Amino acid sequence: MTLFRKIFSFGFRVPLFWVVDLCYFTLSKLLKRDPRSALVIRLDAIGDFIVWQPYARRIYEHLRKNGKKVILAVDHNNYELAIASNIADQVIPINAGRFRKSLTYRLGIMRRISGLRVSIAIQPTFSRALLIGDSVVCASGAQKRIGCRGDYSNSPRALRWLWDTFYTDLVEIPTALNSEFHKNKAITEKITGEQLNLELAQFDLSGIINPLTRHKSSKMDSQKYVVLFPGAGWSGRRWPVERFAEITEELNHRGLLVVIAGGKSEKDLADKIRQISRVDLVDLTGSTSLLELMALVRDSNLVITNETSAVHIAACQQRPAICILGGGHFDRFAPYPKELEQNYPVLPTFIWHKMSCYQCNWQCIYPRTVNQAVKCIMEVSLDRVKSALDDQLAFR
Repeated sequence: MTLFRKIFSFGFRVPLFWVVDLCYFTLSKLLKRDPRSALVIRLDAIGDFIVWQPYARRIYEHLRKNGKKVILAVDHNNYELAIASNIADQVIPINAGRFRKSLTYRLGIMRRISGLRVSIAIQPTFSRALLIGDSVVCASGAQKRIGCRGDYSNSPRALRWLWDTFYTDLVEIPTALNSEFHKNKAITEKITGEQLNLELAQFDLSGIINPLTRHKSSKMDSQKYVVLFPGAGWSGRRWPVERFAEITEELNHRGLLVVIAGGKSEKDLADKIRQISRVDLVDLTGSTSLLELMALVRDSNLVITNETSAVHIAACQQRPAICILGGGHFDRFAPYPKELEQNYPVLPTFIWHKMSCYQCNWQCIYPRTVNQAVKCIMEVSLDRVKSALDDQLAFR
C-alpha cells in the first residue's frame, strides 16, 4: 500500500465521506418524495441478519399495513436470505465493505438510494456504523429518518453526533438489555408500537436441494452426518483445527459421516483438518450457496461450530448444535436467552471458559501468535466438546 493510500484510509476517508454524505443529504431532500415507499436498512453480517430476521418481518407487516412499499437494503452476502424471507417488496444488495472504502462504489450506491425518493427510512440497528448504514439513511433524503441511539462499538464517540443529525427520530431502549434478541425486539416494538415475543428466524427452503446429495454414493444415502464449521470471521475466534480434527475421529467412531462446510476463505482450514484427520471426510467448503448451506444443516444430525452464523442457522432450522463460544461479545449474541426455550425445544449448546475479561469486544489483553485463537477460546477443552455430543445427538 502506498503512503497516499495509507493517509487516505486513516486520515482523509472520514471527513471526505462526511462531505459526500452531507452533499447527498442536502440534494436528496430537494427531490419529490413517494409517500407510499419506505426504506429499511440492515447492512450487517449473516449471523446478525438471521437473528434480526423475525423482527424484519414485523417491521414489514407494520409498514405494509400503513400502505407502504417496503424496500430493504442488505449486505450483499444476505441477499439470498432476504429474498427467501419474504420481508420486503424489493431488496437492494450493497457490498458494505466496498461501500465503506471505495468512493466510486459509494457514489454509485448513494445515487441509487437517493433515486428511490422514499418518504421514510429506518435503520433498526443498535450498533450503528457511521460510514455504512448511517450514510445510506443520509442518502435517502427521506422526510422521516428513524434510527436507534444505541452504543459506540461500531463508531467513534467523538464523531457519532455528526451522523446523529441525519435522523429525525432516534429511539432509545433500556441499557440493561444485553442480548441482541432483546435489543431487536425492543427496537421493533418502538418502531411498530406493538408488543412482541422473542422469535427465531424462519426461511422457506422448499425446493432447495441438500448439496450433500451431489457427493454421496448410493450406499451413503441414509447415513447420518454431522457438519463442522471450523471458520470464523477472525482467526482469534477459531477453535484450533487440531481439535476439530480429533472430533472427526470421535464422530466417525460413532458411525457418523463428517462434513466440513463454510465459505471459500475457509478452504485452507478444511484442508488442514483433512490432512490431520485419520478418517474419510466430505469437504463442501466454498462449494455451496448460502441457501444450500442451510439445507445441509436442515438435514443434519448435529452442527459443531465456532461462534459464527452457522449456530444461528442451526437454531432457526431446529437442529442440534455445539458452539465454541468466546468472551468478546458474551451474552449479546450467545448464549441464547432462556425465554426462547418456551417455543423452541432445540437450542444450541454453548461451551465456554469463563474469564474476568469477558465482554472485551474482542480486544484481547493476552498475547497470541498470528492466527492463534484468543485465550478464552483456547481454554475450551476437547473433552468438554466430546462430553456434549451424547446430549445433542439424542435429538435425532
